[in-house]
Amino acid sequence: MKENAETLRFHELAAIFRMLTGLCVLLPTSVMATQTLVISTMSLPDGTVGQAYNAQLNTCLFDTQALPPQCAADTSTSTWSVVSFSLPAGLTLTSSGTNAGLISGTPTDAATYSFTVQATNGTFTAQKILSISIATPASTACGAPTGHACWYVSTSGNNSNSGTRASPLRTIQCGADKAGSGDWVVVLAGTYSHSQRSENYCDNTANTSGKLVCVTKGGTSTSLPVVFVSDVKWGAALDGENNTLSEG
Repeated sequence: MKENAETLRFHELAAIFRMLTGLCVLLPTSVMATQTLVISTMSLPDGTVGQAYNAQLNTCLFDTQALPPQCAADTSTSTWSVVSFSLPAGLTLTSSGTNAGLISGTPTDAATYSFTVQATNGTFTAQKILSISIATPASTACGAPTGHACWYVSTSGNNSNSGTRASPLRTIQCGADKAGSGDWVVVLAGTYSHSQRSENYCDNTANTSGKLVCVTKGGTSTSLPVVFVSDVKWGAALDGENNTLSEG
């Protein structure tokens, strides 16, 4: 009888073990960690110096058990930060709120920038290395008609120069004074805040009025106009609030 009792007890334990094993196998997959936060943005667009830049970063709460795997929840409330290196100069990353994940601004330096961004959503965190290439803007080719000239102006120029791209004038006023009907005045990137004199003043007198530019010549019904153009889009700016008299 003792041997039979021990045999019965062994079979009972074996049955209990098989039952527990079955329970482990039958546990619902929902109790397993099947979700992870990923930064779904694969790459970022390139930018150009002096031109507005906008790019949106996005996250996804990825369900690895779904067939096929898919985003399982809205993660627009993720918060963002740059955790290593830095964005291109002139750009910022909105960390939270309505525009969370938005990289925006106006880049100021041409280069390729690599950096690591981090997104956090609840208890989930994800990081990703991204890069942005900022290019130098294309210059404006001289579009003056045949027989007419382009006069170039730069904040680093001098009004005694010849007015070519390689030897630009210092002031827009000087370009305006030198340009004739059909000529172009091409203003290189920079901020121009002076009321300048030149070889010929606007009204043939010393320009002490504080005016940035005084244009007294132009086209007529039978002649071409004088054209003023920024060398690069949005690159040249006239600042009338910080006006000083200068003679280049």
